[in-house]
Amino acid sequence: FEIVRTRCGRLIVYLTAETLRRPWCAGEITIAWKVHKRVIAVRHPSMIMPQRRDIEASELNMYLSSAEFKLIEYGITNDLIAIAYRWLLD
Repeated sequence: FEIVRTRCGRLIVYLTAETLRRPWCAGEITIAWKVHKRVIAVRHPSMIMPQRRDIEASELNMYLSSAEFKLIEYGITNDLIAIAYRWLLD
């Protein structure tokens, strides 16, 4: 996540059916939001917008596809992911 934090002028997020379910993508989106990076979201036709309840902090462990990947080790909490996802999708 350090590359997004320090070396990336803007982040291009290619939104497919699985992008927001991948923990690493969640982490990069969250870091971009947290450090005020410009983000360009490109929607693929396969992208289905998640339900608001799916991206609430309390539901993210079920929504993200890899429960064993612990973003908290990088200081990325479910609360931060939820805020970043709402920021990206609004």
